[in-house]
Amino acid sequence: MENTKQDLEQKNRLQTKFLQLKIYWKKAWDHNVEIHQIFVDFQEAYGSIRSDKLYAMMARFGILNKLIRLTKATVENSTYYVKIGTIMTDGF
Repeated sequence: MENTKQDLEQKNRLQTKFLQLKIYWKKAWDHNVEIHQIFVDFQEAYGSIRSDKLYAMMARFGILNKLIRLTKATVENSTYYVKIGTIMTDGF
Protein backbone atom coordinates (compact mmCIF):
# COMPACT_ATOMS: atom_id res chain seq x y z
CA MET A 1 0.00 0.00 0.00
CA GLU A 2 2.89 2.37 0.75
CA ASN A 3 4.21 2.04 -2.82
CA THR A 4 0.81 3.02 -4.15
CA LYS A 5 0.75 6.12 -1.95
CA GLN A 6 4.27 7.06 -3.05
CA ASP A 7 3.36 6.46 -6.69
CA LEU A 8 0.31 8.72 -6.38
CA GLU A 9 2.34 11.43 -4.66
CA GLN A 10 4.98 11.30 -7.39
CA LYS A 11 2.30 11.40 -10.09
CA ASN A 12 0.69 14.43 -8.40
CA ARG A 13 4.07 16.21 -8.19
CA LEU A 14 4.71 15.54 -11.87
CA GLN A 15 1.26 16.77 -12.84
CA THR A 16 1.79 19.93 -10.79
CA LYS A 17 5.18 20.55 -12.42
CA PHE A 18 3.75 20.07 -15.90
CA LEU A 19 0.89 22.45 -15.15
CA GLN A 20 3.44 25.00 -13.93
CA LEU A 21 5.42 24.49 -17.13
CA LYS A 22 2.28 24.97 -19.21
CA ILE A 23 1.64 28.31 -17.49
CA TYR A 24 5.27 29.31 -18.04
CA TRP A 25 5.10 28.37 -21.73
CA LYS A 26 1.81 30.28 -22.15
CA LYS A 27 3.32 33.42 -20.61
CA ALA A 28 6.38 33.11 -22.83
CA TRP A 29 4.16 32.65 -25.90
CA ASP A 30 2.01 35.67 -24.96
CA HIS A 31 5.12 37.85 -24.58
CA ASN A 32 6.90 36.43 -27.64
CA VAL A 33 9.76 35.08 -25.53
CA GLU A 34 11.94 32.36 -27.03
CA ILE A 35 12.31 29.25 -24.87
CA HIS A 36 15.08 26.66 -25.04
CA GLN A 37 14.47 23.51 -23.06
CA ILE A 38 15.75 20.02 -22.58
CA PHE A 39 14.23 17.17 -20.64
CA VAL A 40 16.48 14.47 -19.27
CA ASP A 41 15.29 11.48 -17.31
CA PHE A 42 18.34 11.23 -15.05
CA GLN A 43 17.20 7.98 -13.51
CA GLU A 44 16.95 6.42 -16.97
CA ALA A 45 20.15 8.07 -18.17
CA TYR A 46 22.34 7.17 -15.20
CA GLY A 47 20.42 4.43 -13.41
CA SER A 48 21.22 1.80 -16.00
CA ILE A 49 24.93 2.59 -16.36
CA ARG A 50 27.38 0.32 -14.61
CA SER A 51 29.56 3.02 -13.13
CA ASP A 52 32.54 0.71 -12.57
CA LYS A 53 32.56 -0.08 -16.31
CA LEU A 54 32.18 3.61 -17.17
CA TYR A 55 35.19 4.61 -15.06
CA ALA A 56 37.27 1.74 -16.47
CA MET A 57 36.44 2.80 -20.04
CA MET A 58 37.23 6.42 -19.25
CA ALA A 59 40.67 5.36 -17.96
CA ARG A 60 41.17 3.11 -20.98
CA PHE A 61 40.50 6.05 -23.30
CA GLY A 62 43.11 8.09 -21.46
CA ILE A 63 40.80 10.48 -19.67
CA LEU A 64 42.59 12.20 -16.79
CA ASN A 65 42.05 10.72 -13.32
CA LYS A 66 40.90 14.14 -12.12
CA LEU A 67 38.04 14.08 -14.63
CA ILE A 68 37.15 10.50 -13.69
CA ARG A 69 36.99 11.54 -10.01
CA LEU A 70 34.80 14.54 -10.94
CA THR A 71 32.49 12.21 -12.85
CA LYS A 72 32.27 9.90 -9.83
CA ALA A 73 31.45 12.83 -7.57
CA THR A 74 28.73 13.97 -9.97
CA VAL A 75 27.10 10.58 -10.50
CA GLU A 76 27.41 8.89 -7.11
CA ASN A 77 25.42 9.97 -4.06
CA SER A 78 24.06 13.05 -5.78
CA THR A 79 20.66 14.65 -5.58
CA TYR A 80 19.41 16.51 -8.62
CA TYR A 81 16.99 19.41 -8.76
CA VAL A 82 15.41 21.23 -11.66
CA LYS A 83 14.72 24.94 -11.43
CA ILE A 84 12.50 26.76 -13.89
CA GLY A 85 12.24 30.43 -13.10
CA THR A 86 11.49 30.46 -9.39
CA ILE A 87 10.04 26.93 -9.32
CA MET A 88 12.27 24.19 -7.89
CA THR A 89 11.48 20.48 -8.08
CA ASP A 90 11.91 18.04 -5.26
CA GLY A 91 15.24 16.27 -5.20
CA PHE A 92 15.60 13.04 -7.11
